[in-house]
Amino acid sequence: MSQPNRPLVSIIIPSFNMAALAVRAIESVLSQTYTNTEVIFVDDGSTDNTRERLEPYKDKIKYIFKPNGGVCSARNVGLREARGEFIGLLDSDDEYMPEKVERCLNFLQEHPDYGFVHTDTYLVDKSGQVIEQYQHPRSRVTGRITDKLLLGNFIANPTSFFRRECYERCGGYEEALFPPGDWDLWLRIANKFKVGYIDQPLSKYSVLSNSCFNDLERTKREEKWVLDRFFRDNPEINQGVKRRAYSEFHIRNAQCHFVKGQQEQCRKEFTESFQSCPWNGKWWLLGGYYLLAKERLRARLRRRILRSEWVANKT
Repeated sequence: MSQPNRPLVSIIIPSFNMAALAVRAIESVLSQTYTNTEVIFVDDGSTDNTRERLEPYKDKIKYIFKPNGGVCSARNVGLREARGEFIGLLDSDDEYMPEKVERCLNFLQEHPDYGFVHTDTYLVDKSGQVIEQYQHPRSRVTGRITDKLLLGNFIANPTSFFRRECYERCGGYEEALFPPGDWDLWLRIANKFKVGYIDQPLSKYSVLSNSCFNDLERTKREEKWVLDRFFRDNPEINQGVKRRAYSEFHIRNAQCHFVKGQQEQCRKEFTESFQSCPWNGKWWLLGGYYLLAKERLRARLRRRILRSEWVANKT
């Protein structure tokens, strides 16, 4: 049943060679308690049977095929096609819980001074089984969250929901980016709009693999580019915040190198983290763990960074 007196919500689903999972993602949107939605499915040059698998949905979704250009370019196509006053993003291997759209829409309607809201999410494995609930401690900071978001991305893609105005004022995705594409956009939005948070899991976020970890050098290069551009475009940002942001950037890299067993690179990143911000408490905490409980630290980081592999090894 449509709800013509309530605003249209555009849900953008980019996909590449995810035919079976894409059907699941689409069904999760069509099953929403809020029904005044449009589903924009952007096929980013799939070579599998995606088009055929989606044939039964041709009257329920807007299907767009484009040459392969990466997930950020596919999301931008969807953003340009979106007609809704509000926008949600959903990768084709993720799912919405039934009340996702309604709960997020209600929040933004009840908080007209907010432009963006995100939620908790369930992390799921390749079979769709829930691994755990994801809730980052910094998520509870709402309103002007730029300083916290600069320390690292804690907003999972399928949890995001925002006003069309955010896209119109901040622009879309930087198409040359891959791992930190979301983070780059969230930073630009958070710098202009208040950000809200709903402390319930309203989506399922697939952790099939950790692309940031698997292509660490690209991740490092692109995350640094995101930070460099943000601080260049916003010179008024407090220098303490800037130094802490770069310190956290190097800590993330050090942790990944540590899990990979790349000790020289780990020490280099850890040193650069200290040089960026000697008073970063996280640096001292990790340093203590490294000296006193190295293997315990490695196991803990491995579980957090490689959640899907950890589950596979447990079964």
